[in-house]
Amino acid sequence: KVLVIDQLCLQIGVQTVSSSANIVKFFFAFNAVHLVLWSVAPSIGFSTPHLDIVENLIWGREWVMGSIKHPPLQGWLTEIAFLFGGVPGIYIFSQVCTVATSYALFLFGRSFDNSYSGLISGIIFLLSFYGTIGSTELNANVISMPFWAFAGFFLWRILSQSPQKDRFSDWLGLSISIALAFYAKYSVMFLLFGLFWAVLIHPSRAWIFKSLKFYFATVLTVILCLPNLIWLFNNDFQPLHYAAGRGLPLIGLERITSPLNFFAGVGLAFVLPVLLMILSGARFAPKKSSDYRFLFVLSFAPLFAMMLLSAILGFGLKTMWGSSAAVFLPLKSSCDLRVG
Repeated sequence: KVLVIDQLCLQIGVQTVSSSANIVKFFFAFNAVHLVLWSVAPSIGFSTPHLDIVENLIWGREWVMGSIKHPPLQGWLTEIAFLFGGVPGIYIFSQVCTVATSYALFLFGRSFDNSYSGLISGIIFLLSFYGTIGSTELNANVISMPFWAFAGFFLWRILSQSPQKDRFSDWLGLSISIALAFYAKYSVMFLLFGLFWAVLIHPSRAWIFKSLKFYFATVLTVILCLPNLIWLFNNDFQPLHYAAGRGLPLIGLERITSPLNFFAGVGLAFVLPVLLMILSGARFAPKKSSDYRFLFVLSFAPLFAMMLLSAILGFGLKTMWGSSAAVFLPLKSSCDLRVG
């Protein structure tokens, strides 16, 4: 029922926005409704919190630098949310992460293409599996998504400026976003892979690696991550061993079929909102330019890297693990959709 209400708001809003151009107000109204509905629904409908939330409550109160499974941020934030609002507070904070991801995509889309693309990208994410059912757990996947989205946004802001006009605040935002993504989940290495290759195929690569701000941001990111890096070293990189043991071993052709199934599952998470957009009058009209090649690489490189690593090492991937890596797919879809 909650998802149906979201969908009705979308269909009504698309028609209203296209006529009144009141995009920003509708975006914030839609996010506010989504936050309230998906905060209240699990508080009423779930008899007990998810396993990830229970685990976070157990070790989060110790304020440790890490656990055998994940970096510390999810435990810390779960404990803070519980102290302020109990279990309902945790559900609320889950939706704060969700709408923060939507907001980052809105800013990214508005800067990359136009306000309408920003609106649609945020809404596609909110109506996807990762923005609805998957968002009710305050776990590493949910917490890392907004930091991935903001990292991509700040990188785009840097690349879209001339060498003399790139702002220090954007480099700082990129550094902090990557550091927080690291403290949320170690899959941040796939984010770095995507950011790196997105830079390499963009014309601005000629000056990016010559900028002192690039090296400042790199050093700052390492410094911010250093406490947990030291913890990892002192604890035999236990979370990485845990991650390797979570995936099912792949045998024979499974090394090919399993990564493909993972990619299909990630794509299915966004099918419903894209179909709703098409039913609302949108049509696919992909563009070709260096900027859109940048967005293509940013959207797919992390997913392809995960699939390649899965095939090489022979361990299966779970669809939910792709939530962060897929965070730019709504923006790619919105830029390929046109109304009218």
